[in-house]
Amino acid sequence: MRRFLGLSVGAFVIAALFGHSSVTLQAASKTVSGTVSAVSADSLTVKVKEGDLKLVVDEKTKVVGTGAGTKAAKMKDDKKPLHVTDLVKSGDGVQVTYDEATKHAGEVRLSKPVAK
Repeated sequence: MRRFLGLSVGAFVIAALFGHSSVTLQAASKTVSGTVSAVSADSLTVKVKEGDLKLVVDEKTKVVGTGAGTKAAKMKDDKKPLHVTDLVKSGDGVQVTYDEATKHAGEVRLSKPVAK
């Protein structure tokens, strides 16, 4: 019985340590709001109070906003590749959630409708 109890406590301690370390290894995300000053197939520059913030965008970057889903579905139906530049334009107001370490934009929320 003691051996079982000792193994159980040991397993619990190991699980607690690994559980804690995985939490500390997660990347910190940050959200900013501003105006798009430049956009390309692989980057997005947002003008914020502190200056310009250049972020990385790719096919994993999610764009959310009125009309964005409709335009994305239309491009898919037309068998055309969808790029951030199809949905986000210079001058658009945005709220961007990004990884602070890699500067990768995970989500871009448009504050004005996307032109169809």
